[in-house]
Amino acid sequence: MYILKNGTFAQLRTFHLKGKKPKINFEYEKNTRVFKKKFLGLLLDDLLAVRGKKALLRKDGHTKVVKVLDVLLGEDYHSTQFIFDIQGTIQEGFGKDYILEAPPFFVSLNHEKGELAILDWLAAERIPVTLFTKDELEQGIHCIISEVQASTKVEILKFNKPTKKEVIEADIIEGVFFVLKSFIFTRKDQTGLGSRLGTRLFNRNKQINNINV
Repeated sequence: MYILKNGTFAQLRTFHLKGKKPKINFEYEKNTRVFKKKFLGLLLDDLLAVRGKKALLRKDGHTKVVKVLDVLLGEDYHSTQFIFDIQGTIQEGFGKDYILEAPPFFVSLNHEKGELAILDWLAAERIPVTLFTKDELEQGIHCIISEVQASTKVEILKFNKPTKKEVIEADIIEGVFFVLKSFIFTRKDQTGLGSRLGTRLFNRNKQINNINV
């Protein structure tokens, strides 16, 4: 079962290759209705797999690491209920309230709002990331975060020097790019129309990574 751009849950039946430069058309079924799309949706199993795990929640101009306590499926994404643990506070919401973003992720860091907790999470996951700093805005620093020290320094292992730990100042980190089996939930009512239109244009006729834009 897949989640389509508009939040519909549909079963993938088959796919077809067309043209001299093969293009793939995907054939879906929903309540006995068969229809075709040019993109593959998001796996519903991936959304269910986030139960009991951490994800990111964008709300009130702040990106927080939260725990997804439960995912209660509805007839579609919009009617699916999510239960979050936000630093000990339980919050519930429905898919209609959130734009769902799948990996890969780029997250800008707001140091005044404590978003370095995101780096703590990535350090615990021990996954490759690219840090964009005031000195490395184009290429970034390709590394694994080994430790965040008192929210002021970040200890890393660069890919080209995997046995040598380096320490950089946390306040020079502008953002981080990473791939992780999780999601970003963004409050739809707090997302500007221009941002949503830009996302829709980017995803047009492509493999999607945003639902309910």
